Amino acid sequence: MSDRDGNVWIRAYPLPADDSVRRVVLDPGRGPVGRIRLPRDIEILDVGADRLLVRGTDSWGAETLEVWRVRKRWRRRA
Repeated sequence: MSDRDGNVWIRAYPLPADDSVRRVVLDPGRGPVGRIRLPRDIEILDVGADRLLVRGTDSWGAETLEVWRVRKRWRRRA
């Protein structure tokens, strides 16, 4: 997955006991620029300037869509 700034978001492979999954954010010209941990059952659908659109499942098993605010601490490419 990539964001609007051209960064690539890579999902690390979780171990069976892990309840969260790490994502590494790569700038093609600079290498790693960030990372984030999300619950294992959350799927990122879209990355905005300061928000993630995610899909998950609630306690009843129903699919949910949520917008999560994130703070990017890296700078955009010039």
